[in-house]
Amino acid sequence: MTKFYFLLACILNLPGVYASSPNLIWHQTYGISTDNQKVSVMAVDNYDNMFAAGYVNFGTNGNILVNEYDGLGHIKWNRIYNNTYPSGKPDQPVALFPDNQAGVTVVAYINTQAVLTHILRYDAS
Repeated sequence: MTKFYFLLACILNLPGVYASSPNLIWHQTYGISTDNQKVSVMAVDNYDNMFAAGYVNFGTNGNILVNEYDGLGHIKWNRIYNNTYPSGKPDQPVALFPDNQAGVTVVAYINTQAVLTHILRYDAS
């Protein structure tokens, strides 16, 4: 097994295996002054828009955050879904589906005693 790892390390370090390092196209940060926030899911649509969904905590209640960025990394819009079920735990987006009209659907679960699933749909505006 040691020979395999050595051979793999040699192959990965061969000159010319990687033509060049990828160039950073854009970098974006988004933050709300809170205790806790996290991106859970991301997707890119056919129009080069990127969607990111996660949660942001305001005190003891976690809320779903959805952002849309254009192809250059500029934020187009953001939405915060504030559920009415205080649980003390963050709500979790688990899937994100862009459509062919620049909209997005987010599937999330809400942490309560009985786990609730939410489907959020946002249009292009």
